[in-house]
Amino acid sequence: MKILLATPYLSSAHMDSGLFWVAALSRLGHEVWLWDYRLEPKPPASNADFFIGLKLPPEQTGGVWCTRVCYWPDAFDRTPGLLEQMLKTYDRVYTPVRPTPKGCTWLPTGWDPLLHRRYEGMERTLESVFIGTYTKRKECFLTTMGVSSRFGNGWDEHGIMAFAPVYGAEYVEVLNSAKVAVNVHRDDGIGVNRRLFEMMACTFTITDLAPGVEEVLGPKLASQVGFRGPEEGERLLKYFISRPEEREALWTQERAAIAPYTYERALLRIT
Repeated sequence: MKILLATPYLSSAHMDSGLFWVAALSRLGHEVWLWDYRLEPKPPASNADFFIGLKLPPEQTGGVWCTRVCYWPDAFDRTPGLLEQMLKTYDRVYTPVRPTPKGCTWLPTGWDPLLHRRYEGMERTLESVFIGTYTKRKECFLTTMGVSSRFGNGWDEHGIMAFAPVYGAEYVEVLNSAKVAVNVHRDDGIGVNRRLFEMMACTFTITDLAPGVEEVLGPKLASQVGFRGPEEGERLLKYFISRPEEREALWTQERAAIAPYTYERALLRIT
């Protein structure tokens, strides 16, 4: 199939998630055109059979006449009227948001097994790691929990010591060096973030129980590796730091739980 993919692959300041979609589409045998909608006001000329907009506002889809779908990872209520406009513009809208708005399809994703994996021989030298941009909610959780290493943007602006952000293979190497990765969502009412899958593919991970996490992991595993508040997260982190065998057993279960949520699996549903 000939597919036009809209994603800011050139204009993004860091590794754009669209590149994972490109890799997955290529492995599935599709012919792909790329459109960086931040740099090009109009889509490139093509005879595409299918169009995928990654977080593409509906007003920018003009000139695309094939089947149009959108993957929108953020909360819709931040922009009043956005969802109604998207449902009119796109043939289908996919989102990891829970509860999922009427008219949309729930589709949490993603990770790429080629990149997000265990690097054999790497020693786990860091007790706990968080990777991500600063938010007040994350600060509350990570400070209370006592996470030993943070990587990401914005922390120093709030007087909090953190390492520079990491992406791609460096991101994976940091996760591989951690005994425990800690996932905290930006908000508590949106849905499953991409980082959940990336972290669990690389190392044992504990996570706040954002909407949808229990559906991905299953109730039993979610109750073992999930926490609802900072204090509960602190207890969970302290518990697992000193229990390597239990971490390893649960990490095996985590990897099995996230197996259906690769980009390729998502695209098989979308296309």
